[in-house]
Amino acid sequence: MDRRRFVPSPEGLEGRAMLSVFGAGNNTQAAVAQEVPVTFHQKETRIEHLPFYLKQLEPDRFLPPATIQQLQDDLLSIAGRLHRPNPATIEAFNSTLQDIIPNASLSKSDAKTLSHAFQRVLGSTGATAQQVTNLTQDMSELAKVSSQSPRPVYLATNDYSLVLQTILGVGRPIQRPPAPELANQDGVRVSAGIGKTTLRQPQLVGTYGAGSVVGDFAGNTGGGFNSNGVTIKIVDDQGTVYGQSIVDPANGNYRVTIGTPLANGVYRFHAQAVDSQGHESPPSAVYLLKVMSRPGETATTSMATPKGPLAARN
Repeated sequence: MDRRRFVPSPEGLEGRAMLSVFGAGNNTQAAVAQEVPVTFHQKETRIEHLPFYLKQLEPDRFLPPATIQQLQDDLLSIAGRLHRPNPATIEAFNSTLQDIIPNASLSKSDAKTLSHAFQRVLGSTGATAQQVTNLTQDMSELAKVSSQSPRPVYLATNDYSLVLQTILGVGRPIQRPPAPELANQDGVRVSAGIGKTTLRQPQLVGTYGAGSVVGDFAGNTGGGFNSNGVTIKIVDDQGTVYGQSIVDPANGNYRVTIGTPLANGVYRFHAQAVDSQGHESPPSAVYLLKVMSRPGETATTSMATPKGPLAARN
């Protein structure tokens, strides 16, 4: 087999737009890349397995234990804390790979150019300056060792590509939950994403958990998304918390009671997941909840309208 046409495809790698050094446009790899590590435990596992994936490039290669350990520690520091990179930096990284791959040896100039392209992608993900410096140094140390290989360009370009894909996968925040809904018994679900109630402290419900496809709950089983230990917060556009509840690990369901009595008005609510390590997901899509008085009820006017209503109604 022509090993320059092979690329290990660690399950769940991010970077669908990134060039595969061993053949761009690999549909199988693109499909695999869509399965990102969504829980913090899965991110830790991905980082733990990184040396195995690096070894697949060249089974007999030497990976300095201290360098690899430092790289793994620095990857843990960005787990769940980044956002998607600027597509232009990915394109620039791909272009750099294409320029370097045909070369027989890895020159100092090529190594520097590759490092700068890596830094630009990393910087566009929201990594701190110190995190960028640390990971860049880790890769420079790894490249020094790879330069002694009979195929230095092969190893260096694939090391950078593999590690960068890993960063983009483990750096992504935990899975964003679907929008919550008004509990059936607490009012009327007018349509998808809209409800109305006469209760001052209604309940919002939903399900959080996914298998290989978002929405397929995996529960306590191995593999896929496990929501065990996850809390769902109900927040408004400003991030104010109105209530929270633990997700049931048996079925992924949650039920949050609004903690502060709501005045009449229309509220914009979101669900936000927090895992057992305190990592937060992006907020869900908005759920509009209209709170109104019962017939004959005197509307609440003595309390200030909490943050969130679009318009107060008396």
